[in-house]
This record gives sequence, structure tokens and C-alpha cells, in this order.
Amino acid sequence: MKKSIVFLIVVSLLLSFGTALAAVKTVDGQGCPEKAYKPRLKFEDCDKDNKGFLTFEEAQACWPNLDKKTFDAIDTNKDGKLTKEKLKANRERYGKAGQKKE
Repeated sequence: MKKSIVFLIVVSLLLSFGTALAAVKTVDGQGCPEKAYKPRLKFEDCDKDNKGFLTFEEAQACWPNLDKKTFDAIDTNKDGKLTKEKLKANRERYGKAGQKKE
């Protein structure tokens, strides 16, 4: 009797654990939980009006943590526009982590 009760408890725990794992949403079947997945935005995704540059508003819509000071630092010719070239030059200067390369 005791063995059957223990067996039922173990089976029910295993079933509930399996159900919890199946309930986790994944992205592209890679096993990465949906909350942890942050797709890398392409320039074209941010350029909503397809003009070939990003205004501060467009850039901030893609990267909410972007402040005006950082935008202005990337906008080296101070025309109020970020182009693919300016973003690439900034990545080459600072890398992905935002730290200036030696």
C-alpha cells in the first residue's frame, strides 16, 4: 500500500514537471525561452519611412535606452541622422559592448 502511494506521488510529480517544461514558449525551436530571446534588429526594421537614415525618434523606438547624448555622439557630422555607415563606424570604434577599443 505504501509503495503504491509513493509510486503515485512520484508519477504525478514527473507528469507535472513535464507539463511545466512543455508550457515554456521557445523561439525557433532552439530551446531558448521566449522572454530571454531578443532578436537583433536590422537597420531596415528601424527605418520605418525607408529614407535610408534614422531620426532620433526612429532610433529610440528600436533601442529604448538610447539617449540624445549617445545619438549625437554616433551622429558624427551632426545632421540629425544615423546611417548604416555611421552605425558601422561606431561599432568599429567601440565594439558591441560599447567600450572604446584600444
